[in-house]
Amino acid sequence: CSSDLPSKCPRCGTRIPADAGKCPVCGRKKLRELVTPYKISSMSWFNKETSFGIAKSARGTLTVLDDHIEYKKHMGSTLETVIPYYTSIRANVEPREVFWMRDIAFVKQHKYSVGFPAIVITMNDGSSHTFVASTNSQNNQDSVAGAVALIRELCSR
Repeated sequence: CSSDLPSKCPRCGTRIPADAGKCPVCGRKKLRELVTPYKISSMSWFNKETSFGIAKSARGTLTVLDDHIEYKKHMGSTLETVIPYYTSIRANVEPREVFWMRDIAFVKQHKYSVGFPAIVITMNDGSSHTFVASTNSQNNQDSVAGAVALIRELCSR
């Protein structure tokens, strides 16, 4: 059950008290609470399940809501980032991409390229979408793991 995730240490498994911010045994920071809206910024979006390639969107925010997932593009594709003015105009007029929970068949955590944490969403129609964090920090790894757990819980309702 994902409600146990925020109170367990991701490193050693020790229960962390609700009022503590760190594990009393190893000192690891507690995962953030898995509630909606759950936002992860600076995510790149790729069509299909991938480990290398050109992003459909160089950077955006992934938001998990109760009945859908939204992806709001902040910058264009990685090829477009060489022209910042064009990219900023295009990003502001493009709509949000919406992925409905009822249409998601499977979600998993994945490693992109040199270990960047990623979320792979497979839809009922067979299409896949990969969302990759901008850095391989522990915070991003925890955020991606939390998003995957939350999406799985919301899809099973």
